Amino acid sequence: GTNRNTREIEKITNVRNIVISDGIIILEQCAFDFPSFDQPVTVTIPASVTLIGRDFLGMSAAMTTQKAAIAAIEEYRFQMETAIRMNREHPEYFPLSAEMTEKIAAYSSIDWERYSMGVSLTASEPVLFDKDGKEITLKDLGIDVTASRQYQEVNTIRGYEGTAAETYANRYGFRFESLGKSSAAMTGTALSSGMIAMITGVALILGILLGVLFARFAGKKPADTPAES
Repeated sequence: GTNRNTREIEKITNVRNIVISDGIIILEQCAFDFPSFDQPVTVTIPASVTLIGRDFLGMSAAMTTQKAAIAAIEEYRFQMETAIRMNREHPEYFPLSAEMTEKIAAYSSIDWERYSMGVSLTASEPVLFDKDGKEITLKDLGIDVTASRQYQEVNTIRGYEGTAAETYANRYGFRFESLGKSSAAMTGTALSSGMIAMITGVALILGILLGVLFARFAGKKPADTPAES
């Protein structure tokens, strides 16, 4: 009945730890899309997963990460505005260094009116633009999202280094906890090394054989041509 369905949904949406079974290859878009994912969750992703949909935890997960980015941006704006005001009112006490002058120039180039009009809910980090419409990343401005007080609310992805899990976490602003190097990646490295060694060995043998054949051919005297009668 309705009550049973409600209870089942509550059980699912109250989950804070998700472990993806080994052997799964794809995590589709909105694979875990539940409205009450308003608290951080930890997802363990095996090395077998090679493709992850952008918002596989749903929109609420992306918004959780986005909150941390917005908080970092607002802190950045406060610092820049404070530096500008203090220098304008008391330049003798708050002179601007060359580095700070460069930072203020970058800050002043941003189209803050466009930013204030709204933030895309499909992006894990807000997109900033300068007044010429050129996109500016938070890293370009030296904004560290991890320093935000709200970063502790960001969802965590646990996975192996060099796999889709690490790539996804880094790309979309999730905290990444390493489970070590992927055995698949290590096996691939070993296989690659083995193949290189085998190919080198075969090439060496072929080179020796060709050298012997060439030496024999070069040392063979041409047969005498019979005289014409």
